[in-house]
Amino acid sequence: MNIWTTAEVAELMLEELHEFERDFAEYLSQEVANNSEYQENALKLLKRIFEILPENYQVDSNHKFSILDFNYTNPFQRVVENSLDNFSVTVVNVHGSLQDENIILE
Repeated sequence: MNIWTTAEVAELMLEELHEFERDFAEYLSQEVANNSEYQENALKLLKRIFEILPENYQVDSNHKFSILDFNYTNPFQRVVENSLDNFSVTVVNVHGSLQDENIILE
């Protein structure tokens, strides 16, 4: 009978988690690559969010927006590179990003 220590079980589970993260990253890469409308649809949704800002909210080119993204992909890369309607936009992937190869599921 093989008795596992707590440390051995923890190490095994962490290895399994990292393997799942790699597999999940590969799956996401394929899904993004196979969906040509993904970025366009994400940008449309973002523009709709900006459109519902309160009427008295004055936005000029000095405004900076941060997007906290709980998604692992970054469909907003074009927004960050070119800005959106003169807004300065920063995207932060809360749980890591597919692009940076640092998906975090822990």
